[in-house]
Amino acid sequence: MIHRINLHPAARTDAREAADWYDRNAPGLGRHLLTELHRVLERISRFPLAYPVFKSTIRHATLTRFPYHAFYLASDQVITLVGLMHVRRDRRSIQTHLSERLIPPAK
Repeated sequence: MIHRINLHPAARTDAREAADWYDRNAPGLGRHLLTELHRVLERISRFPLAYPVFKSTIRHATLTRFPYHAFYLASDQVITLVGLMHVRRDRRSIQTHLSERLIPPAK
């Protein structure tokens, strides 16, 4: 079964910022990062439980060509990308950022 992919707004920002950083350092490389992310998301959509659990219900897949983890939640039919973060980022920092993204905003 192929799952539908949703991108949390903050994950979309993560990807855009990472791509912009690569483009500033090597024009066109940001597009390659986004292509790699797309490939990883396709694999996740086919095999969502194949990747390790990061914490609780959050899993992560590592991009092949770039030092980033794609953090996601998997439900029965939907994969939600909640973050794209550099592999050298501190684990507690990642947990904090992801937790903030998963808490519903106060009304």
